[in-house]
Amino acid sequence: MPKVVKPCAAGDYYKVTPDEKMELNLRELAPILKEAGFRLGLVSGVMIAFVGKGKEYSLFSNGKLMIKGVDSTDEALEAAEEIYSLLTSRAKH
Repeated sequence: MPKVVKPCAAGDYYKVTPDEKMELNLRELAPILKEAGFRLGLVSGVMIAFVGKGKEYSLFSNGKLMIKGVDSTDEALEAAEEIYSLLTSRAKH
């Protein structure tokens, strides 16, 4: 299960770190997010910023996910698992 932490008390985002090492090709994954209804911002080889379902996300190539717009660790984990599931089920292997 991924680890979820709220980086600082004043921060309004949560950091989710996958329990397995990931090396994501973000340029390949960006169209999957777009097709799923997310609005893409920055897309680079290091990070994708995207928005959807009332949340803001930053996904890094190592699988770390920053999520803004959630109110609890459980909600952050649920949102992260949805993103990870979407990407792993649709990505080319």
